[in-house]
Amino acid sequence: MTVNPRALVTSGLLAALTIGAVACGSSGGSTSSADTTAAAAPAATAPAAAAPAVKLSANDATAEELQTIPGVGPEIAKEILEYRPYDAQTGPDKFRDELAKYIDDAEIERIMTYLDFGA
Repeated sequence: MTVNPRALVTSGLLAALTIGAVACGSSGGSTSSADTTAAAAPAATAPAAAAPAVKLSANDATAEELQTIPGVGPEIAKEILEYRPYDAQTGPDKFRDELAKYIDDAEIERIMTYLDFGA
């Protein structure tokens, strides 16, 4: 059986957009306040940004490894690689400053939960 990588990426993006729309309370139609409350309830019980058990090294991870982080595609992975090295003291700030040109602060903070900037 052959798997079409483009179909996987497309379906993954569609799923991410759908999840994002639900999390934002956008269902594409009109919703009552009960619908909005019901949609928000599961998000309230789940942790907002649970850190992974094992973080990737911001300095050593390959582009392919970085792309395993939800929301990181080839372009963002390329930017992360381009601005290396990151150190423990200034690395997180440098990371935020550089990626702020491409994505919003909330997304940067979420991605950072998956990365280790060294000790």
